[in-house]
Amino acid sequence: MNLLEINNITMKFPMKVALDNISLEISDESGVTALIGPNGAGKTTLIKCIMGLNQEYEGSIVYQTNKISYCPDTPFFDTNLTAIEVMQQSAALSSQNYELHSARKLLKMVGLDEARDRFINGFSRGMLQRLGIAASLILDPEVLILDEPTSALDPAGQRDILKLIKTISKDRAVIVSSHNLKDMEQIADNLIVLNEGKLVYAGNLRDFIDLESIESVLKCSTSENLNRLTILLRPNVPIRISNDTNTIYFPQNDFQKVFMLCSQHTDLITSISKTNYSLSAAFETSVNKEVQ
Repeated sequence: MNLLEINNITMKFPMKVALDNISLEISDESGVTALIGPNGAGKTTLIKCIMGLNQEYEGSIVYQTNKISYCPDTPFFDTNLTAIEVMQQSAALSSQNYELHSARKLLKMVGLDEARDRFINGFSRGMLQRLGIAASLILDPEVLILDEPTSALDPAGQRDILKLIKTISKDRAVIVSSHNLKDMEQIADNLIVLNEGKLVYAGNLRDFIDLESIESVLKCSTSENLNRLTILLRPNVPIRISNDTNTIYFPQNDFQKVFMLCSQHTDLITSISKTNYSLSAAFETSVNKEVQ
């Protein structure tokens, strides 16, 4: 069942189109959905639209649930409260009946059971992040939105949060906005890619990597040869260039076209091969195609 249906959302600011005709769906089987894109791509604007904080947009959002929670990248709580009091306050703000055993269960799940009666002014950054996630779960949401949940955490803290996200996604749809593509490749099932307010991709993460990152690699012996081939190929094929290694990357399905274009210039080429890339490289390839 689709929990959220975003239909042709467009949001304009005086000097910028923040979202440009975005349509996508979040279902109860989405698992972890990574929301990625460069700075200014529209990620935060989209989240605010989903949360009802931005309402002056064209298009529509159809909600099949009102149980949606959000945890910012830097959760802020009254430092005079204990962890269990934060949970109580969060329940009150969400108009939920407060049950002590439920709050303790959530704190235990995020690894804060032994710290439940401690004042949070002594909590580390990672502990506050865990508490923020626990507080956002007090509603028992069907959709949980997390904004940069591993930012500013040390490697051990990052691993713990990623494991936690994967665990809680078994019972709900989780949308994670993040710049850490390595983390997202580890935990995400699905992917939303935004660039300059436009939807580049929405679907299975592995399919995106397979679609975008299987490339041919054309190597040149000199920078001069690289420049000559770049001039030849760029009007006809989406390419990206590495000046440091005199390399041109292009989609595998354009191999025949590149072969024909270069057939009279084989002296400029030292080798051609195919390589498989990570989410980060697939993302770079996709975004570069969009801006060309």
